[in-house]
Amino acid sequence: PASTLTQLGLGGLLNPTFHCGTSPSCDIDLAIAFAKANPSGREAYTNMIPDGKTTVFGVSNTTSIDVTDNVQVKNIFAYRTTKDDNNTDIDGSALAIIDVVDRVRLQQITEELQLSGQLFNNKLKYVIGGFYYETKPNGVGGREADGISVFNGLNVTTNMNYQHEQTKAVYGQVDYDFSDFIQGLSATAGYRYSWDKTSGCVYIADYSLVNGGTPPRVGAFGFLPTEKQCESNAFTPDPAASPGSTIAQVFNQKSSKGTYTFALNWQATRDLLLYATTRRGYRPGGYNSPTVPNKISTAQLFDPETYTDVEIGTKGRYTIGNIGGSFSLAAFRGKDKGYQYYQTTTGIADLPSGGLLLNKADLIIKGFEGDFTIRPVEGLTLGANFAYTDVKVDKLTVNPQVQAVYAAAGAADSLLVTSVFFTPKWQVNGSISYDYPERVLGGQLGFNLDFHYQDKYLAGEIYIPSYNTLDARVSLAKLYDDRVTVSAFARNLLNERYYVGPSASASGGGALSYIMASPVTYGGSVRYTF
Repeated sequence: PASTLTQLGLGGLLNPTFHCGTSPSCDIDLAIAFAKANPSGREAYTNMIPDGKTTVFGVSNTTSIDVTDNVQVKNIFAYRTTKDDNNTDIDGSALAIIDVVDRVRLQQITEELQLSGQLFNNKLKYVIGGFYYETKPNGVGGREADGISVFNGLNVTTNMNYQHEQTKAVYGQVDYDFSDFIQGLSATAGYRYSWDKTSGCVYIADYSLVNGGTPPRVGAFGFLPTEKQCESNAFTPDPAASPGSTIAQVFNQKSSKGTYTFALNWQATRDLLLYATTRRGYRPGGYNSPTVPNKISTAQLFDPETYTDVEIGTKGRYTIGNIGGSFSLAAFRGKDKGYQYYQTTTGIADLPSGGLLLNKADLIIKGFEGDFTIRPVEGLTLGANFAYTDVKVDKLTVNPQVQAVYAAAGAADSLLVTSVFFTPKWQVNGSISYDYPERVLGGQLGFNLDFHYQDKYLAGEIYIPSYNTLDARVSLAKLYDDRVTVSAFARNLLNERYYVGPSASASGGGALSYIMASPVTYGGSVRYTF
């Protein structure tokens, strides 16, 4: 209420923005009433002009040399730069609740050299190689610079991360055909060892009015030091920032791990394949920033995460009279060790705002997936596919220091909650396609209808509800010597109102909002093949 804000000494700052009494753009009660009276959700209101510009430049080259008929050397090189500037009103309202401006300046280099060939009358195929990857800052802003304004200047920060990432790896894989012993049997064995390094300088400055700062205008940054200035602390803190709030700190973390793939494949008949495989994947460790308090010093860095699974499955084709089709079915079970989970720190005194990345749990992930097609008559294909994923916590591995701090804050129960984000339990798709057997206007006429169902899933602190969509396409292909395809399409044909993800989804921000999917959309395309 306006009276409470006045009693807290915040009336002069917040009442004109949230209790003006004249418009939904400056009155929270009118904004709520307006939203309830206009429930379509397809209109997004803003207190700033959304703006975004992304420039990507890239060069790539693949060079292959046939040393002999059975030996090849290949080199793959790529260079890329990214410039990204955006400002966004992420709360989806005309009120000044959460407004963000961000900047990215990065360059990326990848280099891969491999030797491949065949031995023993092509029974054995092999590839060995080395891989290098590096991403580093390419100007002021680096990995990402954010200017975040909450409640019209009540809480304002400028954050920047000059992060470097580097990977060096060696790998090898062999495939061997055992058909001399069992017809159709083959095996694959692959191994990779990676050395990863992440480092960088983190810069933070607070401009909150309540802390004595002078905020920059909404949609603008405070002072941003260069990478060298950040690393050496060779800059004068912005006098507009809150006294004593400016931080520039350097962090680094190294990880290394071996990963592998082993598989058996049996082509039992011309139309039936059976397989079994086991794999191990790896995600490097990293660091939390800024420097955490001594009482949780062991949570400054987090360790690598590994995922090991086993999968069995089959793929095949079938023919029954004049009816044909295909199918596949697979089941898997895996263990995720050291799951890197972003734990919110909202309401926990003295911890970095936002959250911490922790190796919070070991998980068991299992599921199955499959697809099926049938062609009952010439030109008509009916298809369906599905995927089911189940995630269970095998055991919690929360750092004891972190447990003690959360218990002291009365928030120990929040550490018991561990979720895998953006992972729906069920996904189901269906399709109908028909290619007219006769030429139409000199081309091949085709129709497609696609159905998609996605189960609800957790994204940050909110659930994205389940939804269904229906898309349609009609095309006329193989025109003008098979070079031209003309298509018309309709996406979200039933005009389903659904969400595709979260926008502002942190409870500490005071607002939960979603990104809406597009309404029914019609369009067309012309494709020419040279």
